[in-house]
Amino acid sequence: MMGTQWRVGMNGPTGLDYNVAFHKMDRMALSPDDYQVMEIDLRVMENEAMRVMRQQS
Repeated sequence: MMGTQWRVGMNGPTGLDYNVAFHKMDRMALSPDDYQVMEIDLRVMENEAMRVMRQQS
């Protein structure tokens, strides 16, 4: 759901647009604990994707 929501600067992707992520997560009606877990998971995936993208450039 976030594949097209990367913020991009002069040197390429800088991270995900969390405004969009939080909006989508709010619509999922998650419990507070599940919301927190999903936010942490999203950051882990973002960090790994950024690492891979940096290696490829």
